Amino acid sequence: MAKRFLENKRRPVADYDHIVFDENEVAALRAKLDLDTPLRVHWNWDYVTEIESLRKLYERGKVMQWDVEKDIDWSLELSTTENLMPIADSPMAGILQLLGRDDETVRRCIRDELEWSISQVLHGEQAALQLCAQLVNSVPQMDAKLFAGQQVVDECRHVEMFAKLLARKFGTVHPISPNIKYLLDEMVSADDWHKKTIGMQILFEGVAMAIITDIGKRTTSDLVRQTMRMVARDEARHAAFGVLTLRDELSQLDPIERDGLEEWTWMVLEVVANGLMSSLFDEVGPKYGLAPELLGKAVFSTREFWDYRYHLFNHTVMPNLKRLGIITDLTRRNYDTFRLLEDRAPFGTEMLPDHILFDA
Repeated sequence: MAKRFLENKRRPVADYDHIVFDENEVAALRAKLDLDTPLRVHWNWDYVTEIESLRKLYERGKVMQWDVEKDIDWSLELSTTENLMPIADSPMAGILQLLGRDDETVRRCIRDELEWSISQVLHGEQAALQLCAQLVNSVPQMDAKLFAGQQVVDECRHVEMFAKLLARKFGTVHPISPNIKYLLDEMVSADDWHKKTIGMQILFEGVAMAIITDIGKRTTSDLVRQTMRMVARDEARHAAFGVLTLRDELSQLDPIERDGLEEWTWMVLEVVANGLMSSLFDEVGPKYGLAPELLGKAVFSTREFWDYRYHLFNHTVMPNLKRLGIITDLTRRNYDTFRLLEDRAPFGTEMLPDHILFDA
């Protein structure tokens, strides 16, 4: 069996691993605010030589800056009489509807699901802010330092925007999922900038890009769609930075170091893939009288879930991992087990086209 994080916290549910923390462990993870992190500082005295691809990305970022207060129409309100997402796109709301719950309960559940998801994205943006500040110090090329510094500004804006969206329009910031907190601590504490870059720029930024884009395409709220569209434009550049920074680096690593990085990449992705929705069910489900284990059995056995997971990772993450050549015979069987390397979703569900969000 491949090495995995959190091996002793697995509970199989419908061919899926529910990663379970007890209440004390969750509290301890969330209370762990200070991390001892080894920080490598790399000076570079070459201010003239430019890496064309990275410099172009940096220049593009300079003209794509935006202001949270000025460029978001905060006069837009969230509807209290219409669903913020289609019922079919909300796993818990669909079950509540089948159980005969009233329309208002279903509507509140959809709002809570969306609020929880945006809260997790917000926590991830804070992690990206802190990790990119580390990358400024540790990446070797000057162009990489310039872009990482620019991304720090982007992440400040994202933290500001999601925090204001939740405070002004939703009302609650949900606590960070223990799965996410565990992985973010792992990345921020890593002693190698390659791990930090793959973990944040390729994996977390790629998943965030897919989630943000998906929310923006499916929501009925003009305000939520607008905020997701603005952030998605930034996230696309961030994921590209990870590929451009690492593509030549990985071939130069010692084989043992490179294999270790490939295995670590899978271990991070595996926890993300096995954490989908389970923390949502743990934390929001009981509010509506829904037992997390029963929710898992109902949702994780559906075709829609497996196709959703495929699309989530094949939107940005898997294409970028393939570009980097970080999936070899060493780990390919792991991705095959999750059916992530196939040419299409396991059950053929098509992903909504991105122009629904970006042309809106």
